[in-house]
Amino acid sequence: MIISSDKLVIILYPSGIGGKLIANSLAMSNNSVLQHWDYAVADINGTLSVLDKFNILNHRIQQELSNMAHNGKAWRDLGLGCCELYGEQLMHPPWSWCEQDMSETTRFLNKSGKYHFLMQHQEKYVVAMLPHWPDVHLVLMENLHEYQVGHRIFSKSKPYSTPLHNRKNTHQFQHSVLHSDFLDHIQQLADSIGITGLDIVLVEKYYKLWKQIAVG
Repeated sequence: MIISSDKLVIILYPSGIGGKLIANSLAMSNNSVLQHWDYAVADINGTLSVLDKFNILNHRIQQELSNMAHNGKAWRDLGLGCCELYGEQLMHPPWSWCEQDMSETTRFLNKSGKYHFLMQHQEKYVVAMLPHWPDVHLVLMENLHEYQVGHRIFSKSKPYSTPLHNRKNTHQFQHSVLHSDFLDHIQQLADSIGITGLDIVLVEKYYKLWKQIAVG
């Protein structure tokens, strides 16, 4: 089944190196949605502003930090993610849910004209998806050098295969820029994908919150 997917952005990255930062930052636009069905629908209906989306992120970050500090609970990605946007069918293998309920969600979001994000850690799954979604935007988030920031060590990752690089709608985003010139690079990525009206002031505020978590 071939599904129109020009508004779908798959972010391929090693787990735990900041992929959600990319998706949430790119959602700071009227042209894209957060990874949550209720917020996406409100965004499409014009009842959720970019400032509202930032406030949601800020509120959830504060809640997560409080839970971690006082209750010892693990970080939960702010309750935003693929299952929250596309549904529980994402628990099934990608080669099956490409043709199941997610196709309806993708069609709905594409029809709205809003960009939406799918996170993936396994290259083989993305390769399996591409025949179904030939015009999808693919962001390759690679960490080509090991380095340390604060108490965290980011290990070098294996480069992704040539076929993924040699696509019309493939965009590269080096992990190292998360800690250097991030705002310039996230704006360039938004421009490359076609996400307009990125509120870089709100992106910067969210980025500073993220750095407190990532580095602190």
